[in-house]
Amino acid sequence: MLRKAPEDLGVEREEEGARTDEKHRLIASGDESLSPQFLKILQRGHKKMSEYAQFDSNGQELEASLCRELDRN
Repeated sequence: MLRKAPEDLGVEREEEGARTDEKHRLIASGDESLSPQFLKILQRGHKKMSEYAQFDSNGQELEASLCRELDRN
């Protein structure tokens, strides 16, 4: 099994953060290019992430895992 070098993991996290930032921007702007149903799902997920982050000392990691969960749905 191949293992990723620590610097590769950092790049992955950076890219994941950029994707998360883009999602937040789209949610906040209410981007019309997104279907209303998809936008509603994103907003609901965003609200849930905000609620969970309040209770987690490592909110960033929790937020990233919730974003991955949203991506799967």
